[in-house]
Amino acid sequence: MVVDLRRCLDDATGHIKALTAGRAEARRALALAAALTKDRQRELSRAQDVIASTRAERDQLERLCGEMRTQMEALVKEKDDMSRNASRARQERDEIVGELRRCRDAADAEGAVMREQIRILMEKVVAGEEAQARVVRQSADEHAQVQQTLQAKDLELRHCRTALESAQSEIADLQMKVRFLLKQDS
Repeated sequence: MVVDLRRCLDDATGHIKALTAGRAEARRALALAAALTKDRQRELSRAQDVIASTRAERDQLERLCGEMRTQMEALVKEKDDMSRNASRARQERDEIVGELRRCRDAADAEGAVMREQIRILMEKVVAGEEAQARVVRQSADEHAQVQQTLQAKDLELRHCRTALESAQSEIADLQMKVRFLLKQDS
């Protein structure tokens, strides 16, 4: 019976020693767990800081992306405006070129008409000058003929005067003879 009690006591002492050792080990484990928990809390705090920093960077990147999106939209709108303006400018240029071609064609046509009119006028001027030259030549010829006729008439008139003077002289002689004869008869 004493042996059983001693054995029970030894067993209880062993159990107490084991429990004491287990409790010390549990304390060590608890201290280790507390240290690990502090490390985890520090890591968690660092992770939260990193997350907050990442979130701030993400927000900043989103703002930058929004600004870039706005700038891209403005650039696209400006490009569309420039494309429309370029298209309008090309259309206006084509209209101006067409108008210039029409003006050039009209000017060429008017120039051709004016050149033809000038050619006709020059032909008329040349024909008029030739006609005037013919008239001048004809007038000169007629003037020469008139001069010749006048000279001939003048010569004929002189002959007539000479003949008249001769006839008047003869008449005067005959009158003197008639008077002389009349005096003799009386």
